[in-house]
Amino acid sequence: MKKLFKISILLFASCGGEKSESTEEVEVLTLENLSYTTDTLAVNISDEIFNAYGYYGDGLSQDGTTIYLFNDQESEIHEIDVNSMTLVERHPFEKDGPNKIPSFVNYFQTLPGDEFLLSNSNSSGIYSLSGKLVQKLNLTTESVSGFDEKASSFLTNSIHITEDKSKAITLPRAFSGGISGLGIIDLASKKGINLELPAMKITEKYRVTFREGNGSSSAGDYENLQMLNGNFVIYSGATSDIYLYDPSLDSLSLLTFPHKIVPKSKQGNYPTEVDSPELITEIRKEMGKEIRFGRFYWDAKNERYMRFAQKNKYDVEGKMIGGEFYVFTYSKDFKLTAEGEFKNYNPNQNMGFFKDGKLYCYTPVDEIPGFVVYTFDF
Repeated sequence: MKKLFKISILLFASCGGEKSESTEEVEVLTLENLSYTTDTLAVNISDEIFNAYGYYGDGLSQDGTTIYLFNDQESEIHEIDVNSMTLVERHPFEKDGPNKIPSFVNYFQTLPGDEFLLSNSNSSGIYSLSGKLVQKLNLTTESVSGFDEKASSFLTNSIHITEDKSKAITLPRAFSGGISGLGIIDLASKKGINLELPAMKITEKYRVTFREGNGSSSAGDYENLQMLNGNFVIYSGATSDIYLYDPSLDSLSLLTFPHKIVPKSKQGNYPTEVDSPELITEIRKEMGKEIRFGRFYWDAKNERYMRFAQKNKYDVEGKMIGGEFYVFTYSKDFKLTAEGEFKNYNPNQNMGFFKDGKLYCYTPVDEIPGFVVYTFDF
């Protein structure tokens, strides 16, 4: 069942330090009695042997027929045909020498022309599928102008590359603390700019840290960056608000959404510094009972974006026993079009993509790569 109501979306756009706003009336559906079916697909890997749990990073080819999974343990990119669910090839990369890839890759991105971004906090580079280093990216506050050294000591945090490979887009952050803004770096001139993201500041309230000696551990929400259809979305689990950066226009916009069935952000107050790791676990669970917003997915068949959110529930022993799960859909220009609640829905969304209107979520099947396929009824 679908209920219809009308709202006004307020869009704040900033370019060159200026802001403009516009209101537009749109129709938002309330989705009721949502259901879905699942199917589990195992990838045909023939007689290959590797750890199916060792993937860190994924990306679709531009035509959507191939998914590339980076296996950090093997230092390989695995090429999988998503139509036949077959492992096409394992592409090895060097751990030493002139084509060495970064150790413990944190960020992986598929680029046009069978090229890939591989990065960690200290090293970044663009590599070909054959394992050759195409371009080494020396991105530090010493080599790139426009950034405060203290506030942006990790300049390559959440690094992505524009489709034309001319700019790096990052969320620079300090050694200790939140992000300093949206970093936009011209790769040729090594000149950059750091744009403030005040709507993301709420995230710092919902991240708890324990420090001991020179080390620390944290839990909670983080600011995230993802690339969708050539644009970049900055989002956080703590708020439904997002920023949208369009590199073709060099414009940054703040988008807010008039959710009716969920809070627009977390509301509680929690310590952000604790003196024991046990307290981190306790506070993380308390924060987990509040709304947490996820990443965006592009559903090409239905020409819409989709996003999920959840509130966790725990038993008396602190074990998660489910929760409340929500889905939101958006138009191509990121206007909220529908929202609803699922019953007992909790997919693994760390690595996933849409194909033919269905959500494919990576899940190993009997120790080999596989996907759980979700078919929704709306």
